[in-house]
Amino acid sequence: MHTPQGDFVCLFHEAEDLAKAFQTIATSEDPFDVWFREHLESVHGLTAEMLQGPFPAEVFFEYTDAGGVA
Repeated sequence: MHTPQGDFVCLFHEAEDLAKAFQTIATSEDPFDVWFREHLESVHGLTAEMLQGPFPAEVFFEYTDAGGVA
């Protein structure tokens, strides 16, 4: 998204254990994960080390529906 302050990207990640999911992406040798990790760094500046924690962003809002799904 283009903003007056510059380009901005908002990513939505959902997982039962988000820290574990990021760590898996950071260390996996699966071809897709390697490709995804390379693109995270080239586009967003997120390195594998950053994905292993602490999170490079902060949760400001979490919603859980009546069925208990976040």
